[in-house]
Amino acid sequence: MKDPFHTNVNIKAGDCRAFINQLSLSIRGKIFVVWDNLRCHKSKKVYDYLDSQHRISCFYFPPYAPELNPVEYVWSYLKSSPLSNFAPKNFDELSEKSKSAFHHLKYKHRLLTSLVKHSPIPFFD
Repeated sequence: MKDPFHTNVNIKAGDCRAFINQLSLSIRGKIFVVWDNLRCHKSKKVYDYLDSQHRISCFYFPPYAPELNPVEYVWSYLKSSPLSNFAPKNFDELSEKSKSAFHHLKYKHRLLTSLVKHSPIPFFD
């Protein structure tokens, strides 16, 4: 699988399929994937693969509804907190700082939980 940040790369159906495959290898039990409506998420290649993976269920956000997607709250937090007032000299500096800020989020369980709970969709019910 390519760099998880997909720097300078368009995400294609094969990448989505590889991502789902990696989830199935890494997680036991039922898996729920919640995606936006990116074309490759709904490709025939992805649908065919999902049909063969009975423990993986995919759900899609409605189009043009970013307020429902918890990742939008994550981006908002990153822009307003660890990346606020950051003026990178170039793209590489922006990329490194963004990756670092994103990486440190995994240690902030309460914050991540609150960002997901802020979405009107009841993910924890």
